[in-house]
Amino acid sequence: MDYKIEEEKLVFFAFTLAIILLFFFSLTPQPFSAASPTLFSALFFQFFHFSATHLLENIVGLSMVVILSIEMKLKFKEFALFYLAGVYIALPLSFFFPAAAIAGSSTGIYAVLAATLVKGKKYLSWKILIPSFAVFAFSGTIISFFSGSFSLALPDLFHLAGFLAGAVLFEFIHQRLPEALRQAEKQLFQSAYAHKL
Repeated sequence: MDYKIEEEKLVFFAFTLAIILLFFFSLTPQPFSAASPTLFSALFFQFFHFSATHLLENIVGLSMVVILSIEMKLKFKEFALFYLAGVYIALPLSFFFPAAAIAGSSTGIYAVLAATLVKGKKYLSWKILIPSFAVFAFSGTIISFFSGSFSLALPDLFHLAGFLAGAVLFEFIHQRLPEALRQAEKQLFQSAYAHKL
């Protein structure tokens, strides 16, 4: 299938999501909190943002991962799967930090980033990929270190969870699952052949 169609889907998704994010920014923020969870906030927390800077960071991040996805020829279905897995990994994690309020789609963005980096490892060395990721993912922690008040920034922990979700899911879909299917197919073929004998 012509990848141009996948490219158009990715661009359309990013453009549509950016419009939705801008619309939700005009509403009263309803972040998800494990201390007082609601179905609405659990489903829609990704669309709310705490500030204009937070919103801008996510729109820029989304644009960057869409460009990377197009370069790595990631299919739209894969992109959507990694994005949603990254977004919703934040929900179970939030129960370990019930006082924290979560909003935004950065965990989904980090999940897609991980997928593109794992797919692109044949083009770039891990010596470049890992430090590059660390700088982006732990920016809050790094800033706190240089400002003299070192602490692990909670958003960085959520970013790491999103990244790991994307990396593990990509590895499973492109490495483990195909291998498991090949083994199952091989066993099925051998079993059918044995019955013929």
